[in-house]
Amino acid sequence: MYLSKSFLGLASMAALAGCDTDGDPNSKTVYINVPAMTISGAFSLNGGSFPASQYEHGIISLADSNGNEAQLGKTYSVSYQTEVVAGNYRTQYSHVYGGAQVPVNRGNEIEAGFSLLEDQALDINATAFQAQFTFTLNGAPFPVSEYDDALFYLQPQGGGERILLGNSNDGSGTVRVIPDTYTVVYEHVTGNQVPGNKHATILSGVVVSDTTALTVNLEATQINPSFTLNGFPFPATLNEHALFVMQTTGMGNEVFLGRSFLSPTTLFALNGSYDVFYEYINGATIPVNDRARIRNLTLP
Repeated sequence: MYLSKSFLGLASMAALAGCDTDGDPNSKTVYINVPAMTISGAFSLNGGSFPASQYEHGIISLADSNGNEAQLGKTYSVSYQTEVVAGNYRTQYSHVYGGAQVPVNRGNEIEAGFSLLEDQALDINATAFQAQFTFTLNGAPFPVSEYDDALFYLQPQGGGERILLGNSNDGSGTVRVIPDTYTVVYEHVTGNQVPGNKHATILSGVVVSDTTALTVNLEATQINPSFTLNGFPFPATLNEHALFVMQTTGMGNEVFLGRSFLSPTTLFALNGSYDVFYEYINGATIPVNDRARIRNLTLP
């Protein structure tokens, strides 16, 4: 006679009821039953097959409300069958390799809010679109130089790791992503001919729900810092110095301005409102504040 998993689970729970002591008040047997079921199905991309190649693939997982995961399989496997603990889940996709054919998202949700309480078939279809971004600085191309470079990222607003779009000196970036609402983030790498901002939000609410083409233009101003102490030059020595940074008000991204003992260099910063901070490094003849707000600066 065949007994279902649900029947056996109920029977075992009933058998355990009231049997949680060993007759010793200082001893207790703890019964831990794992309610599990078998799920199986197929993986698909835009309603068709995922590439059958380990060089273009991702991983499909279940995730609970705490972010704990149960891996179902790699997309090139086409189908899966596995056991999971009963519970409420969402399906999510994480890129592993490639990107010309599969989405490059890591940890993005595919389907939300469903319960797994018994053996069942669960087919999982991921949707992805091509998104192309062109990068400009004050309406013109960025410098085409490895010595003046920055990175652009897409940050999914619904959760998941940020996605590299490309380098500013490439002028553009193309990625295949899961439909979502994204934020475009800028990160300075090197050089003073590109904005020196770290982790600057450029655009919010970028919806990718179809093939998307978007120009990301940065408005920036060239600035020439000048550092003085009570109206006089700072000591011109490494042994007596501080550094200066400015931080966008309420946004948290910083621009490094320079060190007090060195001649400041011209640099670019994204337009906006900043607080300028002094940060003590070492010495006995300069202020010893770890971090002190000196002034506000608005660009342009």
